[in-house]
Amino acid sequence: MPFTNARNRNDGFTLIEVLVVLIMIGILSAITAPSVLGLYARFQVKSALNQVQGAFQEGQRQAMRTSKTCSLSLDNFNSLIAGTCLLTGTRQLNGVSMRSSLTAMQFNIKGLMLDASSASLTQPVTVVISSNNTPTQSCLVLSTPLGLMRTGTYAGIDTVDSHCLP
Repeated sequence: MPFTNARNRNDGFTLIEVLVVLIMIGILSAITAPSVLGLYARFQVKSALNQVQGAFQEGQRQAMRTSKTCSLSLDNFNSLIAGTCLLTGTRQLNGVSMRSSLTAMQFNIKGLMLDASSASLTQPVTVVISSNNTPTQSCLVLSTPLGLMRTGTYAGIDTVDSHCLP
């Protein structure tokens, strides 16, 4: 005796079933989209901070290795780092904005930080990286004169200063 309530193999999904699944997918997407975008923005900030730190370390190493002064310039408007001795070239920071307390600096043959006029720096250099899609701001502080670097979370308000928390 055949079962009368068994589904026929040629039947598909009903329109109601398809709509319910699409509505559930839409609701889940609406809930998860902001956190995924925030995660991506935090990744961009961390990646840009690593690029900035790498550029400074590369400039310092090249100055000591080649026994020549290495100049670095930070373009805050275009989020760009250029230098005379960056082997891997100019760094363009995409999707983030950069603020720095100094726009031009040098590393001498001993790896010490100098300002653009070859005078010894007296204040640490702070670089702040931020994104419009996340309130978290990361920072890199270069101590003077040795050029030691530390990264952290920026706790300042508007100006670039040494409010970089580990």
